[in-house]
Amino acid sequence: MDDQDMRKILHFLKNDSVVDALYDCKSEVIGPGSFRFKAEIDFNGQVVVQNYLKRTKREEWAKLFREAAKKGDDPAMLNIMSNYGEEVVTALGSEVIRLEKQIRELVPGIQHVDIEAHNPMDQSL
Repeated sequence: MDDQDMRKILHFLKNDSVVDALYDCKSEVIGPGSFRFKAEIDFNGQVVVQNYLKRTKREEWAKLFREAAKKGDDPAMLNIMSNYGEEVVTALGSEVIRLEKQIRELVPGIQHVDIEAHNPMDQSL
């Protein structure tokens, strides 16, 4: 991929509110005019959750948490937290899909976009 297209993608990612930092960004040619792009992203968890809550049942989650806390019902609280955690992971997946789609629209020659969550704890990176 040429430098101009790479700069467009990096500019787009750096300016997206869910992206805190980029790591290991690269592209490779997979055919004439066809590319693959890969990046590891440090996601802004607060923005991911805020975006999720804007799209979904913010008040319902708040009510469930308040009721379990008020009752001091630890098993119910653990269940609610587990369900909420599952929803947040799904929300992160939705953000990845959104970013990948927008990158393919930005540079039409990109056939494959691989976005991974950066894991600073993994010493092998």
